[in-house]
Amino acid sequence: MCRTEVCIPIAMRPVLTNARDTGGLQAGSSDFGLGSGFNMTPEAIIIGAGIGMNAANASANIQFHGSKNGSVELVFESSAPIVCTPGFKDGKSTVSCKTVSV
Repeated sequence: MCRTEVCIPIAMRPVLTNARDTGGLQAGSSDFGLGSGFNMTPEAIIIGAGIGMNAANASANIQFHGSKNGSVELVFESSAPIVCTPGFKDGKSTVSCKTVSV
């Protein structure tokens, strides 16, 4: 029984290899797969995720790198062609990426 606002099933809770600075998550079903991890250093945090959509034989990977100085980099990879559109919302910079037909 969960006693917090967000209840994460045991199978999806992060598995920490070093409670100070790294961790990861794996979950899946017959339709979807997820693998992710993070690493924190005194200067940066790196977060990555790989997502599979099994029935479509499609996948996407996301890599985020944030530095102590405030700079960020986001890399998105997809097994299908994508188009990304930059924008602004509520005074913040945004980007939306979607698959496109070829």
